[in-house]
Amino acid sequence: MFKKAQILIFSLLSFLFVIELAAQVNVDLPVAREDFSIGEAVYQIMVADVTGYNVTSFQFNIYYDKAVIYITKASTSGLQMSGGMFTAYNADTANGKISVAAASSKPISGFGALINITVKFRSKGSSVLTFIDQSNGNNTFMFNAGTPYAVTSNGGITITPASDPTLLLLSPNGGEIWEGGSLQQIRWTSSNLSSLKIDYSIDSGLNWESVTGNVNAAAGEYAWSVPNLNSKSARIKISDMFNELMFDVSDYDFEIKGTTLVESFEKNTASNFRLYQNYPNPFNPTTIISYELPENGHVVLKVTDVSGREIATLIDEYKSAGVHSISFDPLLYERDLSSGVYIYWLSAGELVLARKMVLLR
Repeated sequence: MFKKAQILIFSLLSFLFVIELAAQVNVDLPVAREDFSIGEAVYQIMVADVTGYNVTSFQFNIYYDKAVIYITKASTSGLQMSGGMFTAYNADTANGKISVAAASSKPISGFGALINITVKFRSKGSSVLTFIDQSNGNNTFMFNAGTPYAVTSNGGITITPASDPTLLLLSPNGGEIWEGGSLQQIRWTSSNLSSLKIDYSIDSGLNWESVTGNVNAAAGEYAWSVPNLNSKSARIKISDMFNELMFDVSDYDFEIKGTTLVESFEKNTASNFRLYQNYPNPFNPTTIISYELPENGHVVLKVTDVSGREIATLIDEYKSAGVHSISFDPLLYERDLSSGVYIYWLSAGELVLARKMVLLR
């Protein structure tokens, strides 16, 4: 009889042991290595399958090295597994700890990303991530009121020093021949830079004129409306907006060939017969062209390409003296124009004026 009782007790203990093993779920903190220049990243706490465990809540603390990182936020938003849970957190950056609690009216199921944590980088180095309270050795992660039991593993974030910035001008780099008034691409490669300024020189770099500032370094190119002048000693310089010691210049001179178009063809041109520069310029998709007439008369305003091919006739009618404006949108004239330089011409009797404009797609 005693032997049967021993067997029964042993079987019962084995059964309870199996139940205890089955009621354990692994929870893993993230492990990552990042460049300090990134500044901030979002990581996921991963969990094994919780299906069938009736998990409607969980809570935990994460402890970390505040000299290396801060954990500033926790969220289940957008996660398939726990996205419907209400989440509250207290980011105690002064003590290197974040406390999190989440709850739902319905059990969650499945496995994968349980919650996102946002980590800000403070300095190079490594920080362990742990659920373990070092003051008492307790695991702070808990599902529901303790069931299923969370088997946790530590994580870690290693922050490496930011890489040195780099900047290299690709073109123009010497030997190119660019037509004045044309639209050309200035190209470069860079890393760990945010904004650039671009300058040009027509005397091999002795003097510089601004092309533009605050260009997105990551873009890698900029469409430049080349000035209509002649120079066989042109160069481009690109530099960091915040550190002019970080720059690159064309290795050799390139040539700018001015076009033969004269801005104003005058035959007894009246002093107040004017064609103004379009605005904006460059433009996309529309621009405003303004002009001034000294007296009433028939006016023609046309747009052509640089070869003289007509694109559109904007005005061909009688106009009164004074200032007039008209909007030019190539699509209204069933023209799907590419980026480039175009000419607009104003004529009234024997008076003719012309100006260039740049379409930038």
